[in-house]
Amino acid sequence: MKKKKIWMKRVPGIFLCLFLIFVVTGAWAQQRAITGTVTDVNGQPMPGVTVVVKGTTTGTVTNAQGNFSLTVPTNAETLQFSFVGMRMVEVPIGEQTTFTVELEEESIGLQEVVAVGYGSVKKSVLTGAISSVPMETIQPVATQRVDQMLQGRASGVLVFNTDGAPGGNTT
Repeated sequence: MKKKKIWMKRVPGIFLCLFLIFVVTGAWAQQRAITGTVTDVNGQPMPGVTVVVKGTTTGTVTNAQGNFSLTVPTNAETLQFSFVGMRMVEVPIGEQTTFTVELEEESIGLQEVVAVGYGSVKKSVLTGAISSVPMETIQPVATQRVDQMLQGRASGVLVFNTDGAPGGNTT
């Protein structure tokens, strides 16, 4: 008889624990599966495209055929598609469950890009001093080293011949 009373006292506690687990894990939130294909402007599938629910960390990557499958919350509003060298595309989800997305190349002119010692950046976001030497002024110079080619041609760049001999070491 004593065992029966202990069991009856524990039942409400077990249900409370299960309810808390249900609420904390978000099991009550409705989710739905969405699928789709990502291609380039020529209709070729694009593997490795990142597909993310905007504002979250929920996402996936397209497979070798450019297909993706993702489970999203029902309140998700927008999908973001991104790939290096392509324009990022945002697509509203709405009631759709199947998507076909086409990514376009993001080309920027060479005049807009500056190569720096640690990569390349757009001119518009560059801060600091940059000096350039036109190729036409370097080509007629008969030297084998870049530092000697730049000597006297780039502002702010000082090149010294350390041993005084022609073609000697420079600093």
